[in-house]
This record gives sequence, structure tokens and C-alpha cells, in this order.
Amino acid sequence: MPSESFSQNAPRIFLITKGSGMNTWYEDIAEGFRSLGCRVETAFLRSTRPAERLSQIRTKTRLMESEAVCARIAARLRAFDPDLVLILNFPGIPERANSMFRESLRGGVPILGWLCDRLDKFTKGHSPLMEGVYNFDAAASSILEQAYHGSSSKLRPLPLAASPSRYPCPPIVVTKRIPALAFAGNCTPSRKVAFTKYRELGGTLQTFGPHSAEGFHPLRNRKLSSTALGRIYADYLVSLNLLQEGNTEHGLNLRAFEIPCAGGLGTYPDVPQLADCFVPGEEVLVYRSLEELKDLVGEMSVDLERAQAISEAGHKRVMAEHTFAHRAATIISDWLPDRAAAMLPASK
Repeated sequence: MPSESFSQNAPRIFLITKGSGMNTWYEDIAEGFRSLGCRVETAFLRSTRPAERLSQIRTKTRLMESEAVCARIAARLRAFDPDLVLILNFPGIPERANSMFRESLRGGVPILGWLCDRLDKFTKGHSPLMEGVYNFDAAASSILEQAYHGSSSKLRPLPLAASPSRYPCPPIVVTKRIPALAFAGNCTPSRKVAFTKYRELGGTLQTFGPHSAEGFHPLRNRKLSSTALGRIYADYLVSLNLLQEGNTEHGLNLRAFEIPCAGGLGTYPDVPQLADCFVPGEEVLVYRSLEELKDLVGEMSVDLERAQAISEAGHKRVMAEHTFAHRAATIISDWLPDRAAAMLPASK
């Protein structure tokens, strides 16, 4: 990897996440901060050493409940000396972990959370000890407000985003696209129910990814790389986006930003927070039923000029407001305002 150079005043951001896996958003968040000139380190909560794993088995603990894991992270915090700590996908922190982390930090360094999954209840064994929590879906607001009631912690909405380097946009030419609706991702049982209903209405749908099970194709029944996902978004006229049960209710998932980032024509159910990020009907196709979705896809297939305009407008909006660099700038502005003036792109 090429060496990195940082200004002496570069913010130092420490990310804590469960671990690597199918979801790459923690990598994209780190990239967003680095694109602004920040120094970033990431620590995994899943055990990374045999001794940690043995300790977890012996104490029947895991993640931030494991003292062995917290001791490793505390040592990393002490060595890195961050200006801000961001814990991904947790609304709170266990009291013991909080104590260990705070002892390794300078006074005044905030510990924050950012949720990217739906929150049905406050995490068992965790306490509302963070200085702030960002939430991508307003459905969790009441849970957070109840947990943090009476505290000075700041609870704020912050949508998810996309990484232009992960989902680069080729020239947008819808006339060269396959004139069909496509879904790319994990074909879960609830999603398969929607696929079946859509086809029963007479709609044509191509599915790709794990459990798609639709005959031979190199992108079916396997985990899809970001490159493969982006190619599907750019190759098909319209890309389907469905809410995943237990994940998203009022907000926008990652796919909502990734499809237009790659130049695709995205769809999204009519949820309360959609208009906060996109202009419905102009930057994304919005549907209230599968019947309406089928009609919209039909309209796009005969009105390619409009399909071109929506694809271009959606991509433009993502690049202007919804990259992870924008989200990083917002967090810097909220918590390190003395550093924010030199950070671009400007936060919204």
C-alpha cells in the first residue's frame, strides 16, 4: 500500500466494529474519513486471537462484553490517541467496556455510535453511555430517546451513503441496458415471496446473488462482490430495492445509495425518510405496491429518455450529498468543529 501523509492537525478517528464480513460499510466509512485527511484505525470486536477466544468460552462473553477483547481495544486506543471514537451498529456500551475505553482516552474524547440496522430494543447488557448516537432509521428514535432520557447525549439522524470508489459509475446510457428489472443481493425468504408475487403479476425479474437459484449464471447462488453488484446496476434498466425484514422500516438501506452511485436506476418503497435524501420520481422510482412497481418498470421501458434522466439525476444527487465523505464531514463538523473548516466536501 502507498504510504500516507497527514497534516499535524489531522483528526484521528478510531472505528470499532464487529468484524469483517459481507457488509463493507465500515471500510467505506474509514475511506470517507481518510478522504478528508483524517487518520483512521479500525478494531474488530470479534476475537482475533486464540487467547481471546478461550477467554470468551470460559467467561461465556462476546464482543464488548468480553474483557479480553476490550483489553485489546483499550490498548489500541491508548496507542493511537484518537480525537473521536465511533462504534458501529451499537446504541450503547457495557459499563465495564466504557470504563476500560475511557481510561485509555484523553479527557473529552467522545465515544459515538452509528446504527445501520433497525433497532427493536436497546442492546441487553449495554448502557446509554455514549456522547451521541447517529441513527439511519427513525423507527428506532423512541427506543434511543427513552434510553438516553435525561442525559446530555446527542441523538441525531444520519443516513447511510455510498462509496464512489467501490461503485464507480460508467457512462450512463440506458439505451444499451438490458430492458428488465433486476435484483442483486441475498435472496432471503421474505424477498423471494416478493419475487414470486411480482412474477405472478406478469412482471419479468432477474435475480442474482446467494440463494437466487434461477438456472446457471456466474452471478447466481453466490456472494456478489461490489464490482459484480455495480455491473448489474449499470447493465439492467431498473434495479429492484426491497426492504429487508428486521433491518429497515422508515429509512434508506445502503442499496438505495449504491444503485445510483453506480449509475443505475433505483427503486424504493414509499417510506417516510425517502424524500429527505432523494426527489421521488425524479431521482428514484418510488412504489407503494408491487403492482405499481410493475407499471413503473413498464413505463421506463418505453420512455427511455425519462429513464436516462432519472438515472443521471440520482447519480448526481449521490455524488453531491450522499457519499461517505459527506457523512464523515458531518461527524467531524458535529464533534470536532475546529477541524471542520478545512474539510471537504462540506457537510449538510
